[in-house]
Amino acid sequence: MVVQDCMGEFMPVLELKRSVNAAPELVWQVVSDMEAFARVAPSVTRVDVIREPGTNLRRQLVDKQGRSWDEERIAVVPGQSLTMRVDSHYFSSAFSSMKYTWSVLASDQGAVIHMRYEYRVKWGIIGGVLDRFRFRQQLRSVCEDILSNWISTINAREWAWRVTVSRILARRGAGVFTVNATDTLTDAAIILAAQRI
Repeated sequence: MVVQDCMGEFMPVLELKRSVNAAPELVWQVVSDMEAFARVAPSVTRVDVIREPGTNLRRQLVDKQGRSWDEERIAVVPGQSLTMRVDSHYFSSAFSSMKYTWSVLASDQGAVIHMRYEYRVKWGIIGGVLDRFRFRQQLRSVCEDILSNWISTINAREWAWRVTVSRILARRGAGVFTVNATDTLTDAAIILAAQRI
């Protein structure tokens, strides 16, 4: 797909969607976790999140070859979507600009994760040909790996939550205290300690 930007230039767009059988709140918790991105992105080894008062959240990412680039969060709808702009100067010699949006949408089976990347390639017509036969496939492959890793993380958390709840119900009967799938482990530990479970 190709879209036209506000300057009248055409930009390639890559979109991927994946369904997951989990609460949208839990899916959002995983997808929006800026610090944990190195655990799901196949080539990223480190993520440093920079929060400065009065500025958008930024993060610096480092890949396996030691290259780094910055990203800035330019929009967020809590629980639904976030949009990042990539500082393409450092990111890749192939792209002159890139921004992406990750969304979580509720569905009958749980949630749908939607990834949308808009970018420009360098080198004019040659860049367009390289995008069609190489860059787009590489970006798609990386995005599919990220989606698969997110879903594995989500399934592990959802499974752990269900198993914990069923074990407590089996042992405690009617006097049960529960936590939500979106609560942190610290929240759960506080509740469990307070109730001496």
